[in-house]
Amino acid sequence: MRILVATLLVCTVTLIWRFPAREVVRYSSGQEAHTVGVVDCDRNHVNCQAVWVFPSGSRGSGEVRELYNPEGERSFTIFAGEDWAVSERSHLLWSAARQLTLIVPAILIVGLLGRRWLRKHPPHQGPAPTPTP
Repeated sequence: MRILVATLLVCTVTLIWRFPAREVVRYSSGQEAHTVGVVDCDRNHVNCQAVWVFPSGSRGSGEVRELYNPEGERSFTIFAGEDWAVSERSHLLWSAARQLTLIVPAILIVGLLGRRWLRKHPPHQGPAPTPTP
């Protein structure tokens, strides 16, 4: 049972760390691009759908996060990968930092609860040896 609890704890921590790690990888692997054509935004003009072109000439498309476009402009310089984009590169680090402020306390709580459970449920030692006469 102790192995099961430890495995669940490791899996939980691994899954939780995935999200801020993704933002850091995007920060290091993305590149500057320019939107082309119509930039279609939601009602709040914050998250927009767009097509963009990289300096190499290749294209990408998808949601551009945190792109404020109240005027309905068509051309923006963004930071992007093939299927993701943000209005500014620094938004990726802020996103990772926000996620970590939620994740670190969650990891501590899960770790403390797991440790407490393991202390209350020590490993089974088997029957006590019988004395011989």
